[in-house]
Amino acid sequence: MRAALLLTIFCASCSADPAEPMPACIELTQSCAPLYEPRFDEIHKRTLLPTCAQGGASCHSAEGKRGGLILEDIDGAYDALVDGGRVIPKDAPCSELIVRTHQGGKDWSMPPRRPLSAEERCVLRLWVEQGAAR
Repeated sequence: MRAALLLTIFCASCSADPAEPMPACIELTQSCAPLYEPRFDEIHKRTLLPTCAQGGASCHSAEGKRGGLILEDIDGAYDALVDGGRVIPKDAPCSELIVRTHQGGKDWSMPPRRPLSAEERCVLRLWVEQGAAR
């Protein structure tokens, strides 16, 4: 019995690698081409709402609220991102929103099903770099 328990513990410790932690900051390329003007009202309407928050069971809808983040309401979305510390104005490489949307293929990448296009990511990045104004 004890040998079986030790074997189970040993095998469990050798199994799949733990999930890769999200980096605090990433390196961004020098320039990018935005899909539209980097204003929060446009970002909310064109990217956050349709990609992250529409539909009752969406990850960041009032019903889904994954990670405690609700993006349905524009004012609440802004507060959750900026006041909630997920966006650091003028510091895109270290803003959680940018890190999660710019690093595809990770457990913590967002959105999980369909990564944003380079142009959509650019809009988010420029908005943050320009101070994340409401």
